[in-house]
Amino acid sequence: MDTISAKTKEKLIRLGEALVDQEKARVLIPPLKNAKGFWFGAGNVLEDKEGNFYLSGRYRNGGGFANRSESRRAGFGVGHF
Repeated sequence: MDTISAKTKEKLIRLGEALVDQEKARVLIPPLKNAKGFWFGAGNVLEDKEGNFYLSGRYRNGGGFANRSESRRAGFGVGHF
């Protein structure tokens, strides 16, 4: 696998910091468990004509590809809010 240069890595970090203010960010949908590898994300947001927002995404439960010794599935649910 190729690696990225230090200059490219720094540019990507600056881009991420510009897109998400970690000081103001907050959790909208909590994970099913407060533990490493558990989260809700990888979703989309839609605004309808009346100004209502709809959020969809998936739950991650801490298992999966990086930890093949785990018997549970990593991404197991999709949520719509």
